Amino acid sequence: MISKKNIIAHRGFWKIASEKNSLVAFERAFSNGYGVETDIRDLMGGLVVEHDLPDESALPISAFFDCFKEHRQAGKLALNIKGDGLASVLKEKLDELQITEYFCFDMSVPDTLQYLASKVTFYCRCSDLEPFVPLSRDRAGIWFDALMEGNADIEQAIEALKRGEESCLVSPELHGRPYVSVWKDWKNRLEKETENILTDLAVCTDFPDDFDAFFNGD
Repeated sequence: MISKKNIIAHRGFWKIASEKNSLVAFERAFSNGYGVETDIRDLMGGLVVEHDLPDESALPISAFFDCFKEHRQAGKLALNIKGDGLASVLKEKLDELQITEYFCFDMSVPDTLQYLASKVTFYCRCSDLEPFVPLSRDRAGIWFDALMEGNADIEQAIEALKRGEESCLVSPELHGRPYVSVWKDWKNRLEKETENILTDLAVCTDFPDDFDAFFNGD
């Protein structure tokens, strides 16, 4: 069983594409107990939620965090950092709102050092293009992805979990690939492991409700 809190809705729990990274999608995810992956950028000295280059219509990060705070039983935040130099500003906001159930990821390695210095929780990425995962003594976990081909490596994720590291698998539909057979393989593999290992395993998916039903349904 994978906890609802560790089912991370990619850009929120959206029903149509226009809802991605919107308050509607975030509210839907949090009210169902799921975590959320979203994109953080800077705009005119502040932080906003936006996958592409932002403009004044971008959602302020304070609105996103306020939505999260209204659902304290919701899952973890996966903050995809889309610009350099944001660590200290983001840390200030996280501390101000007392948000601890989160991790940042996807920064460049040099920029990640600023997150380390600012004591911001971060994951490092492992993918088909990045087999070496840096900062083994300092990272909180690993984001397992497959950017060009294949699927996130569940065996590496299990090895990391057994070392005591948190791990998040990226489901293949995020890259436009078939996912049902992969979910079946993951479920069959995870059923061979003990439940306590799975408490630190998360999955990022476009279809959190389908994933929840598939893994945790009767």
